[in-house]
Amino acid sequence: MMFTRIRNRLTLLYAALTTAFLIVFIVIFYFILSSLLLREQKQTVMNLANTQALSFHGKIEKYEKMKAGEKQPAIGNNGDDFYYLLSKDDSIIDGNEPIPSMRAGILLGVNSWKLPKTEIISIALPEGQDVKLMVSALVVADERGRFGKAIAAKDLATYDYFLHSILQILLGISLLLLLISILTGRFVAKKALIPIKTSFEKQRQFVADASHELRTPISVIQSSLDVIEKEDKAHLSILSVQILEDTKDEIRRMGRLVHNLLTLARADSGDIEIFKEHFDLRATAEYAIRSLKPIADKKNIALILLVPDQLFMYADKDRLAQLLFLFLDNGIKYTPDGGQVSLSINLTMQKNNNGIKIIVQDTGIGLASADYSRIFERFFRTDKVRSREAGGFGLGLSIASWIISAHDGTKKVTSTPGIGTVFTIFIPC
Repeated sequence: MMFTRIRNRLTLLYAALTTAFLIVFIVIFYFILSSLLLREQKQTVMNLANTQALSFHGKIEKYEKMKAGEKQPAIGNNGDDFYYLLSKDDSIIDGNEPIPSMRAGILLGVNSWKLPKTEIISIALPEGQDVKLMVSALVVADERGRFGKAIAAKDLATYDYFLHSILQILLGISLLLLLISILTGRFVAKKALIPIKTSFEKQRQFVADASHELRTPISVIQSSLDVIEKEDKAHLSILSVQILEDTKDEIRRMGRLVHNLLTLARADSGDIEIFKEHFDLRATAEYAIRSLKPIADKKNIALILLVPDQLFMYADKDRLAQLLFLFLDNGIKYTPDGGQVSLSINLTMQKNNNGIKIIVQDTGIGLASADYSRIFERFFRTDKVRSREAGGFGLGLSIASWIISAHDGTKKVTSTPGIGTVFTIFIPC
């Protein structure tokens, strides 16, 4: 499970980097291509306007003769390009307009310009469509002092369609490359994790075997010390009795450590199964409170239980009892003398799931925000001196985290240094 999550994270990271690269590539490529094509369109209309300007003298002569005969010059409608040659009074000398309804918009836009100028304008057609045109206009004159305007325009619909098609192609290729990168990432991540997984399995197996082998001698030593204490305590000196008690405490600590290591090793290998059953969680919570009350009384810590009279749920009873014990024990360890640890359990709903909300709150030393996620790591202790004095190894919350994950639950930590910590756990029913 752990290596599956790591593999998925590596694949996601690889896919994210590939996506970022593709986005940057598409943006840069699209920007460069659109700029080059737009520059080409601009140069085309400027050349067309200059061509019309060169023909001004001949066409103004022809126009004046036609005007004297009361004739109007013919306006063409060939190709896709617009161009107009205007006289001083803005009368059309010559021109070409594939769509006559655009003439008014083109001439109106040019009349507001300071020539020469080339710019993109948008024209609303009577049919309700908006058309983008690249328009270039300049002032023309001939040797006889006659002035006018040369205007050229080009519809950018083909330009926009081409860019849109290119963008679709790029997106399609990018999606294909992203899919390939995901598959490649999963394959590479799997290959890269093989030696790490093999090493981890050997380490896990060693911990499991060592923990299992240590249980028997620890039990024998514990039993032997109990016998010695029972038979010879009256004959032992005060110092010997104290040494005997200290030895028993250390043996108990070693026993807890071995038990926790064995639990985590089995959890890693998937050997521990979750046996769900219907039970009253209130009774389980009361048992956890009773079990820890002697330890809390030694530090004058108040244990508070807030739970409904009956709270039935379907889960692993033993593991949830262990979960409550671990969080309460953690709260007692890190709460100064005279403090308070409370356990609150209620039915609730989270993301449309019914479940149990467990809140363990203490008035202990608190946590820095940077340690919120690290406290569930194995052997991590925020205050190593206090943990060593309290007999902690930094494994309890790791086991608690595994129990929550095994029940598809969630956990949340909030804390204020010097004031206390709140653990919120949600276990779906």
